[in-house]
Amino acid sequence: MTVTSREILETAIAQLQTLAAFLDDQLGQGRGAPEPSFANLEARACKEALLALRVLVPRLQAARNVATPRDLPGSKNRAPS
Repeated sequence: MTVTSREILETAIAQLQTLAAFLDDQLGQGRGAPEPSFANLEARACKEALLALRVLVPRLQAARNVATPRDLPGSKNRAPS
């Protein structure tokens, strides 16, 4: 069984969206009381990762939507299933 680039992108997008939701949830739980400096560093790292994911995921979604000749139905260049 051959995995297509589209399937890999679908999996990556889903996993990154899950990670972004987790980070967003973690950041939401940390709001309120002052935290020790280590927690502030961790929160900052989470925020930076979340911002990067918010840029990366739409780019991957756009890449997924670009059909290559190999991915088109009926293409002679299509990978065997």
